[in-house]
Amino acid sequence: MLPYGSPRRGTVTLGVLVLISFLLMTFDIRSSGEGFIQTVRSGAQSVFNPFQSVAQAVIDPVVDAFDALANLASLRDENDRLRAERETLLARMAEAEAALVENDQLRALLALQDKFPDFNLTTAAIISSGDSFDLRLTINRGSDDGIVLGSVVVDASGSLIGFVVEVSEANAIVSPIIASGTVVGVVTEAGDPGFISGQGTEDEVRLEVYDATSPVTADSVLRTFRHDNNTPNGLNVAIVTARADVNVSKIDTNDVVPFVDFTRLQFVTVLGTAGDQGGEPVDVPTDTTTPDADSTSGSTSTTEAP
Repeated sequence: MLPYGSPRRGTVTLGVLVLISFLLMTFDIRSSGEGFIQTVRSGAQSVFNPFQSVAQAVIDPVVDAFDALANLASLRDENDRLRAERETLLARMAEAEAALVENDQLRALLALQDKFPDFNLTTAAIISSGDSFDLRLTINRGSDDGIVLGSVVVDASGSLIGFVVEVSEANAIVSPIIASGTVVGVVTEAGDPGFISGQGTEDEVRLEVYDATSPVTADSVLRTFRHDNNTPNGLNVAIVTARADVNVSKIDTNDVVPFVDFTRLQFVTVLGTAGDQGGEPVDVPTDTTTPDADSTSGSTSTTEAP
């Protein structure tokens, strides 16, 4: 007698089960889904369907939860990838914008060099715009870059911004035309000289013209005129916003705005004369080619010798 669970008994059992399965499939095919086999199948389905429904009700949420976790991990990876791509694109956009700004500044600088051939131009960025109590600007260029006191500061179009009032090695302070106490000599479109003075606000300056011959009209431009030796004539300074008539040979109005929009200002150009660059000017003797006394005497005696 073979012991229970021996390999031979297991082989016989497997063979019997395979044979029964083969016979059931044969009967099912021959009966075309009808007869006894179909009845057995339907009965088995009727018995096991409730258990199957319960099993699916328990298993499906678990499967869905695992699927959701897998999808969540995949979405997180995709989100991280998209975020990294976004950061890269933003960095490239910032670099492109900086390159465009720099290109515009270089083009403007070339145009200004043609406009002011007698000046050495230095482009600088504004690193501090001051506040309502102090409107002075700080730029990132100083004496090491040839900036000196009194230098004229203009925007990309050559319109007057202000004047350098303080200089350090790496930075300089610019007093804009809108600052209180800043006065600029100007001329009207009718040719009457006058001056504007800053009022301490970004959107208003005061115009005074003595011995005026004609009123100033709205939208007329005021330009520099005989301000000082470092300031070229003809720089755009301000625009008149409302007509101002002559009153006892004088025009006095606050309906004037700066030509430069100080709220959008980022870069400036400093006009330095050739003698201003490189520090203190060097005194060059005017008689460097004149012979000294000894050589002159020697030359004279030689000339007058018989």
